Amino acid sequence: MFVDLVENLAMLVTLCWLHGTIMRYVKGHELFGKICAGFLYGVVCIVGMMNPLVLGNGLIFDGRSVVLSMSALFGGPWVGAIAGAIAGLYRFWIGGVGVVPGVLSVLMTVLMGLFFHYFHQHRRVPINAISLLIFGGMVQALQILIFTLLPREQFALFLDHALWPMLVVLLPSTLVLGLLLRDVHQQKIDRDSLHESEAYLRAITDAVPDLAVVLDEDGRYIRIKAPDNELLFAD
Repeated sequence: MFVDLVENLAMLVTLCWLHGTIMRYVKGHELFGKICAGFLYGVVCIVGMMNPLVLGNGLIFDGRSVVLSMSALFGGPWVGAIAGAIAGLYRFWIGGVGVVPGVLSVLMTVLMGLFFHYFHQHRRVPINAISLLIFGGMVQALQILIFTLLPREQFALFLDHALWPMLVVLLPSTLVLGLLLRDVHQQKIDRDSLHESEAYLRAITDAVPDLAVVLDEDGRYIRIKAPDNELLFAD
């Protein structure tokens, strides 16, 4: 049981890291980037549901709660909604005895991610190890509550075979994936800030009517800005 969930989450974390790497190159198209992010998170969930921990016909467990909660937490409404719609439709298509709790779990994890996203955007909740563990604990607690909708026999099967593996694997996975995505998100913010600063300094430099020369540490010319080319040949 533990091995199945660990393999599932390892694959999901790897795919989400790949998503972060791809999204690094989407610049200047914010809406397009969010649509791509939502689609990729949804595909990650589908991959996870194709390789789940199976306890019975239609009774499956995987790492979609971690992925969807992170998609909404870091991506916001557009990303969370697209990823949740893709994951929810695929879970509904799988069917089985766990279809209702499965779809409700998708909805709950996206809403929880959006809830924390809102408070983080308003600087009320930081993104660190402690907050991610608390967030992951709340998500898994609500997920267990949703699983009580299962028939008594299937819920007992869940308690006997999937509860502890799910908690032991999914909570640390929330922490690892959250910290990974936080770093990817922060790197994007830093790159955008750097580009903005460069553009601001370039605008100031170009507005100065005097001759400007930029040298490296060896005294070599890196850039020369002259409003009038005749200044380059002045004595």
